[in-house]
Amino acid sequence: MAKIKTNKIHKPLVVTGYISFGLLVASVFISTTIPFATILAQPNSIKLNVTIIMISLTVGALLPVLVGYFIGDTSVKSKSKLTHHFSGMLFGLLAYWWMTLITVFVSFPAYLVSDNNIRIMLMNFVPSIFVAIITTTLGVMHVRSKQARHDVLEYKPFVIVLAASVLAMPLSSVVNNFMTNSVNVYTFIVPSIIFAIGCVTYLTLKKCKLSKLQKVAWSSVAVSVLFLLVFVANMFETALVGYLWQPSAEVQSASTWMAFVTALVAWLIYWIKQVKSLSVSSSAKK
Repeated sequence: MAKIKTNKIHKPLVVTGYISFGLLVASVFISTTIPFATILAQPNSIKLNVTIIMISLTVGALLPVLVGYFIGDTSVKSKSKLTHHFSGMLFGLLAYWWMTLITVFVSFPAYLVSDNNIRIMLMNFVPSIFVAIITTTLGVMHVRSKQARHDVLEYKPFVIVLAASVLAMPLSSVVNNFMTNSVNVYTFIVPSIIFAIGCVTYLTLKKCKLSKLQKVAWSSVAVSVLFLLVFVANMFETALVGYLWQPSAEVQSASTWMAFVTALVAWLIYWIKQVKSLSVSSSAKK
């Protein structure tokens, strides 16, 4: 990808990423910090248990993406701060997928870990460890490669891992359903959505002068951003509504749909701006 216009290419993802992380922090503060701080203030509360739960939940929600971001920030050799932020956001998206995968598929049953505090800590700290291993490996590989001064999205190993991570979650869920004989129509909904979004976003890049690998990379980014926005919007909506009042099932359902629609609109705005910036960059190439 030509260096010209790279700031415009990077900006949509960087802005979207920072807004998403800000909402994530706000969600954790509302749903975790405030309630558990209130419990800690009560004289009869078990301080150690409450503190461990509060710290563990906060770490579990924020640390994986922070680890990914900071490792990504240092994985590129560039004088541009925006390029470093962009790389951090890409690694943050990768961290999101692995955080989700590890949280869903790695468990610590009571018969293996009997202490509740230790089990809670493991459940929330282990995803960050996996994320650190994966992102550090990719980051070191990139920064030591001949492409260290180029965007991470031009680095084939990163693109392959990101695309595989996008596919891993829904496909592993399908495999699990087959193994447990619980296959139904809902088994294929999420994989179908990911496949459809991937195809549509790939086609929207038709006018951009990008290689097939770069189109796959940007399609993977688009899918990742959509799922991240839905995740953050739902988390923020649940935290805010639950904090302000005790909603009925109808109100909760309506607010959940509103969060989804908001996330979808935000994603459309992001992707339109992203495609436009890529098109402008392509037309500026000599």
